[in-house]
Amino acid sequence: MTRREKLFLMLGCGMGFGLAAIGAQINRYIDPQVVFESSQARSDDEVVIEAVLLHFLQDHDGEIPIAGERQEIVLLHKVSPEKIGMVMPDQVNSYLKSHRLPESLIEALYRRNKGAANFDALQTDYSGMRFDSRIEVGDFTDVIASAVPRTTGPHAKLAARAKGWFQCYAPGYSDDGRTAVVRAWVGPSMHGAIATYLLERKDSSWQVMWREFTSFV
Repeated sequence: MTRREKLFLMLGCGMGFGLAAIGAQINRYIDPQVVFESSQARSDDEVVIEAVLLHFLQDHDGEIPIAGERQEIVLLHKVSPEKIGMVMPDQVNSYLKSHRLPESLIEALYRRNKGAANFDALQTDYSGMRFDSRIEVGDFTDVIASAVPRTTGPHAKLAARAKGWFQCYAPGYSDDGRTAVVRAWVGPSMHGAIATYLLERKDSSWQVMWREFTSFV
C-alpha cells in the first residue's frame, strides 16, 4: 500500500491527522437538458460512470480544484479504490457542504463496494466496459501518484491531454433504480480530492443533478 493510500485510509476512518477538508462546491453550470445515454444496450454502471466523466469534461466551473492543460479527455483508472473509507456511511455526508444524500442511498453505495474484511473494498474492474472515446481506461497508477497535471511516467502523453483522472467506486442505486450516486477519488491534487455525483434516470438515460468536490490540504 502506498503512503497516499495509507493516509487516505486513516482519513476515511476518521483519523485525519491534521488534514482539513475544503472546497466542496456545487456546480453552478449544470444544464438540465443535458443527459447522457447509450446508442446500444449497456449496463447502468457503464452509462452512469460515462455520464459522470463526460459531465466533468463539460463542467466549466472555475472553482473546480483540478484541471489539466488541454482538457480533451478524462482518465479512468481501470479498477475501483482498494479501501472502503470514503464510502463508509459516516463519511459520505460529512464531506458534503451543500447537499445531503438519503441514508438509504448511502447504504446502497456502501453495500455495493464493501469487501470481505476490515476496510477492504470489493473492487470493480472497468477495463471491459464500453465508454465514450473521450474516456481513456487504463492502469494510471503513475498519473495518480503525481500531484501535478504533468507526469514523467508511461502515460505522460495521455496525462498532458487530460482534464483529470478519476478512480470511481461502483455506483450505488436507490431501491427503485431511479437514482444513483457515484463517489470517486479525483486528481491531479496535492493531497487528494473526492467527487460526489448524484444522478437521476431519464428513460434510458442518466442525468447529473448535482456534484460536489472536496479537496484535502
